[in-house]
Amino acid sequence: MVYVTHDQVEAMTLADRIAVLSAGRIEQVGSPLTLYEHPDNLFVAGFIGSPRMNFLPAELVSTSEGSATVRLPDGSSVHCRVDAGRARPGDRLTLGIRPEHLALAGADAGAGENRIAAAVTFVESLGSSTQAYCEVAGVEDGLSCQLDGRLRPRPGERLTLLMPASSCHLFDAAGQAFRRLDVPDEGLGQRAA
Repeated sequence: MVYVTHDQVEAMTLADRIAVLSAGRIEQVGSPLTLYEHPDNLFVAGFIGSPRMNFLPAELVSTSEGSATVRLPDGSSVHCRVDAGRARPGDRLTLGIRPEHLALAGADAGAGENRIAAAVTFVESLGSSTQAYCEVAGVEDGLSCQLDGRLRPRPGERLTLLMPASSCHLFDAAGQAFRRLDVPDEGLGQRAA
């Protein structure tokens, strides 16, 4: 059966396979979890997932086998478990991380790799989770993070957020994803040509 919907939550819960279209072009075809874990590009990454993925401008610092290190606008260093062998130091990239993959660092957490400072601007308490919207230096659209429902940060409060290396996505200047590692890729959908 073919079912057409603009509701991505409906697509994720009903489908065995999803074809994501943009302006009449197939961007990616695959299982719901394949599209969630391994989006081919920025469009699919931003479309699949609720709330949507956070996107932060980044500059490639270095690559090694199976990893890349990027610098964010605030100077933070983030290590990502991706195959970025086709990129070069100095390349402008986009780092993506889902709100549910950000973690709150302890009160004693200082600066360090894969940590970013954020200032809370707005909070939605949803019972089982708390959605915090934050400002981050140099990030135009800010950042959202999904926290445990028992946590209730207040507007103006400063948070230190952790970005697990295996949860980070990286996209090149054309918006194409670098392959993520440490994430099962069984059943990857066919790639759009």
